[in-house]
Amino acid sequence: MHNFKLKGAPGSKSGDQLYREFKQFEQDILIEDIRAAEFQKKMILIILGLCIGLFIATLTMFL
Repeated sequence: MHNFKLKGAPGSKSGDQLYREFKQFEQDILIEDIRAAEFQKKMILIILGLCIGLFIATLTMFL
């Protein structure tokens, strides 16, 4: 890992600060992706449950 500093205009954020903000942003995106995946898994399970329930209801109707 290189330890180099980015120089910006006077009064601008330092390279270290920009890097920290970028890493924090990356973490936030990762957390968002995990939440989205969990939500998607729940939705798939709910839809699957409804399909199985409908299938069982149809079977019992014809038996």
